[in-house]
Amino acid sequence: MDIKHLVCVGIITLMSFLSVATGRQMCYSCAYNFNALKNGYNCVTYPKNWTVGDWRMRCPNKCTESSHYSKETGEATYFYRGCSGGDEVPEDGCTEDDLKFYCFYSCSGHYCNDGPAIDEELFNEIKQDDEPGSGNVPIYSWMLTDFAFLMAVLFIH
Repeated sequence: MDIKHLVCVGIITLMSFLSVATGRQMCYSCAYNFNALKNGYNCVTYPKNWTVGDWRMRCPNKCTESSHYSKETGEATYFYRGCSGGDEVPEDGCTEDDLKFYCFYSCSGHYCNDGPAIDEELFNEIKQDDEPGSGNVPIYSWMLTDFAFLMAVLFIH
């Protein structure tokens, strides 16, 4: 081998090492939007089963998860796994409004964005709110009550 070949091999080896050392990790990549058939829900539960496209991507920055959870049912209504656009990412955690929790999570490491993107304690709190005696009555309970009242009125008249 002459000197030119050694230099080329050295440069290729160095470039390969630098690409690994700069934090380029593999992340899960998928998205789910609420739909009646729950098409794509495997993005929420098991991203390796994502069938709409490739379930993995190489990220130069952090792996991320962004999700929305219904306060009424505790189910994910939106879920995204992927890469951050840069070094600046929102703080991990959740915010809320009257209907949903909005959660964000970021991490560094191969396939580290495989979790639910919501704190387990908060998720249990959502589910607990639907238990009897919690004061929160799911909307279908009101619908059943209204239906029963309507049927009673129709049968009386």
